[in-house]
Amino acid sequence: MKPGTFSPRSFFLLAALLVFCNRLLLPFGLQYSLLLTPLWVYFLVREGGLRWLLLCILPFAVWNLYHLLHVVSPLANILSFVLLCSTLAFAWSVYYQLKKRDDWHTLFRFLAGLNVFLLLVSLAVYPFESLRPYCWYLIDFTPNHRPIPRLKVFELEASHYSMAIAPLFLYFLWSILRQFNWRDVFLLISLGLSLLLSFSFGVLACLVVTFLMLFVSRITKIYRSRKLKWFFISGTILGLLICLGLVVLFPENALYFRLQNVLSGVDTSGRGRTYEAFILAHKILTQQHAELWGIGLGQLKLVGRSIIIQYYHYTAMPAVVRLPNCTAEFLCYYGFVGFAARLAVQLFCFFRFQVYRNLFRMSLFIFIFIYQFTGSFIFNPAEYIIWGMAFLPSFSKLDFKSFTCYQVPEGRDKD
Repeated sequence: MKPGTFSPRSFFLLAALLVFCNRLLLPFGLQYSLLLTPLWVYFLVREGGLRWLLLCILPFAVWNLYHLLHVVSPLANILSFVLLCSTLAFAWSVYYQLKKRDDWHTLFRFLAGLNVFLLLVSLAVYPFESLRPYCWYLIDFTPNHRPIPRLKVFELEASHYSMAIAPLFLYFLWSILRQFNWRDVFLLISLGLSLLLSFSFGVLACLVVTFLMLFVSRITKIYRSRKLKWFFISGTILGLLICLGLVVLFPENALYFRLQNVLSGVDTSGRGRTYEAFILAHKILTQQHAELWGIGLGQLKLVGRSIIIQYYHYTAMPAVVRLPNCTAEFLCYYGFVGFAARLAVQLFCFFRFQVYRNLFRMSLFIFIFIYQFTGSFIFNPAEYIIWGMAFLPSFSKLDFKSFTCYQVPEGRDKD
């Protein structure tokens, strides 16, 4: 650990709070990552990173000045812009903090171990109907069918929880491949079980696609290492056998049931988080004649409410309407120009920080790049953390070149 960082104990506790309990006991959708904005700003001032935060905010500020002249509610626009600034302050502070640390393996083991404890607690409270909603997401995603409980621990939704632990799953997956360790195997299995119990098809599908894309895009690197080669081949075969076994032996299992609903188009959660979100965003932009520059922050619930209600034929008027897809939401707020700029920045950072040289960082980039088209929201702190880790010049022990040797001596992997 380098100077200027929090102590290991305080940083680990803060990481646990933000990963697992960011909304715990907070009303009105508040998050600790936003309430602690003064701490993030203080840290950036102390570390000399405030100018980078201001440079990041500048284009959004210019865009916002333009929107203020056209939006329906300037107050909602200003409040949302303040919320965006707080989220960016959090993102930059976390990036600076993580850049100075070298205790990655210890941190990830701590978080994965805490997840085991929370998983056991969630399973323990499941039989009690009064306590079940605190750890399980019980809202139905398929019409006319009893809802399937989905693990969410203390998050707002199951998809938020599964997205937060996905980087831990990827880290231990590659760490075990590099240096086998039974403790890490146990943590990986527990994380995999948590992901399955969340029934978040967006996260699970993105992890599978990430696995396959790495196999195709880095096939020359993979075949230089016997470990990588046999891991990818055996992993693919094992995954197919597990899926086949579930279908044959347990045709009524909840995972297969939801997959059927997704493929048949009756899964309302899957539709709303993917193509329907973009359909609605385009309808809203067209109605407001704002295809290029967007409708402005905070305006969706005002100008898009009637379109969303009519599209879904709501019988009971919802209190709040939104697009549960961060890219569709960004497209709606900033138009096609903003959408193109967002993708351009992501691709620039991919090459600028040489993400393709590191197995873990590349898997994070592929995962979050795909996931942004299937869910999340633009103020989601977990998404910013994943982007930050993907562009972080760390995790050198998981560079592709580290896998050219068949075995790594015990005790050398400390980060």
